[in-house]
Amino acid sequence: MGKDFADIISIDEAKERSIIEEIFSSIKADWKNREKEQRKRKECCYYEDALKGSDLYQKETLRKLIAESKKVYFVFTSSARTDFARAIMTYTNSNYYHVAVSLNEGLTNLYFFSPQIGQDKLSGGFTCEKIHSYKKNDYDIHVSCMMITSEKYKQLLQEISAMMKYQRQTEYNYAGLINYVLGKREETNGYRMFCSQFIMYLFRKLGIDAIHKEPCFTSPEDIAGLGEDSGMYHLYDGRAAFYDKEKIMKIFDAV
Repeated sequence: MGKDFADIISIDEAKERSIIEEIFSSIKADWKNREKEQRKRKECCYYEDALKGSDLYQKETLRKLIAESKKVYFVFTSSARTDFARAIMTYTNSNYYHVAVSLNEGLTNLYFFSPQIGQDKLSGGFTCEKIHSYKKNDYDIHVSCMMITSEKYKQLLQEISAMMKYQRQTEYNYAGLINYVLGKREETNGYRMFCSQFIMYLFRKLGIDAIHKEPCFTSPEDIAGLGEDSGMYHLYDGRAAFYDKEKIMKIFDAV
């Protein structure tokens, strides 16, 4: 990147600039250890007992829940290839730097807010990608699923449709990441968000009270850390290239 990240997003105060520079310095020192840990991860792991081993529901109740609910999938990415992605993982002490939402087990379309860092400017905003791009880039992913009512699913479709309609008006919230680091609260602007802030925005629109944090202070790890008591089920860990929707469907059918 031609210019310093802090210059592009206009961090003026000397104290704030010093904090950011210190954080980026610690990131570089920490990253080698993180890379070693990532190499130990298995290439592919399906959580076959994710639902049938449920502690919250009797089998018949769970079968009814699966039959009557709509499934929403969350895809977390841990293959940090840029300093920007590494910064997010390191500062948030997270296994993931990114999260997207999908509406089917095939992960046909992935919806998220994404940065685009150019030579002298920052851009980005609401984006839709195919799982094919994750496979092509050999990303490591984690896939979780939340079951919601048909009414909430309809609301979700409306929110995503609105984002697609006004996509050119959306922006990636770079300043929000700096505010996260500095502990500065901000109101969520529905047209300018970072990826985990977007998921929290959707949660609040749908009345899902799963994370007791402000959207501006929510990281991908916070969402990935949700468990069965929040309605989230972990289904897959591994390389995107090995992800198979048929095996995901078998996890539900096994209940």
